Amino acid sequence: MTDTTDSGGDLFFVHSGYSWYIPYAIETAIRNSGMRVHFVGDRFACQVAKALGARTYLAGEYSRRATEFGKIYRHHSSLGVSFERICIERWFTLHEVAAAHGFERFVYADTDILVVDNLPPYVQKTASFGLMFDGVSAHLCFVNRREALRQLCDFVEEVYRDREWEPRMEAVFAGKMAEYGGGGVSDMTMFQWFREKHPDVLGTYDEVFGVNPFDGSLFEFVGFEADEKGFKKLGWNGRTPSATMSDGQSVTLATLHHQGHAKTLLKDNARRLGSVTAFQRMSAELLDFTYRASRRLRLVK
Repeated sequence: MTDTTDSGGDLFFVHSGYSWYIPYAIETAIRNSGMRVHFVGDRFACQVAKALGARTYLAGEYSRRATEFGKIYRHHSSLGVSFERICIERWFTLHEVAAAHGFERFVYADTDILVVDNLPPYVQKTASFGLMFDGVSAHLCFVNRREALRQLCDFVEEVYRDREWEPRMEAVFAGKMAEYGGGGVSDMTMFQWFREKHPDVLGTYDEVFGVNPFDGSLFEFVGFEADEKGFKKLGWNGRTPSATMSDGQSVTLATLHHQGHAKTLLKDNARRLGSVTAFQRMSAELLDFTYRASRRLRLVK
């Protein structure tokens, strides 16, 4: 594989199992991102991603370090053990894929993200940091140096191996429960703690972009105007969405993050972006039906 250090021309999705919105994320990214699209996941999802034009990697073939991490994982969250652990393990798997195939520089995106804009120009602006995220969540993470991702993985292992971190993990869990009634220690926690230790390695969007062009979450509208359904209010200029901040400033968005119940907006937003045709939407629904039926019949692992 050609080294992509200078181009930053590769976009990775990592997903456990299969979800109905995977085809929308892949098709939109292929159309809009200006990058080669890659998918890491289970067999069924990889087959779908490959048919859509993504290069695929079976997660099980790149799980050595993730499996070892699973043995030391300690759960401090109201969310399911598998959910929180897998969210952390994906970074080990992503690093293993990158190391095995020579990827030095790339972008990671959650599968509930629709890419709106050409991403390579944004990659170039983040080059001074090894990793870059929004400061809270790594749902869209710029990896400019693979070594920085390895450092992050090393740090996560250190946290879970060293019992001295236990009081801090318990405090985070208690704080989340008191403030939000749920949540706890997650991969987001690991990113934030890693940044405390290595601010020169892990940067945040505001350090290079000022106003964040990457939607943090459509259901998180603090600081933005909200619509009548309780989501971040979007304005559309053709196929380009924007959000209006509380001070009246309009922000053109390069991505849309359909976190949680905002997934109810994903199909319509994909249509607005012109990335998914009616036929493709029907195909995505058929794939979801096929997967669910196969699961019931235990044909898909």
